[in-house]
Amino acid sequence: MLTQTIDKLQSMYRKGQEVKALKKQIIPSSILKKDVVEVINEKLLPYLGILADNQPEIYADTYAKITHYIDLINQKIRTRRSKATAEEEVTSEAE
Repeated sequence: MLTQTIDKLQSMYRKGQEVKALKKQIIPSSILKKDVVEVINEKLLPYLGILADNQPEIYADTYAKITHYIDLINQKIRTRRSKATAEEEVTSEAE
């Protein structure tokens, strides 16, 4: 019984150490987000735009859908930011 308990505790400890090691290896999402947005805006979209101009039958629909989706996301972000700003103004006025 004691041996089983010790084995379970050691196993739990090892799993915890593995999780800690994995966390140290993971790059924070905020850093990745910046890199991904930069690649999309500076490389992927311009390239896809050129393809859509030169081969519209293949790429025009894809390009239109991607840019439309990006526009929708940007609109949601602007809406959230304006709501946050409005809420901060109301809070500061109440104080």
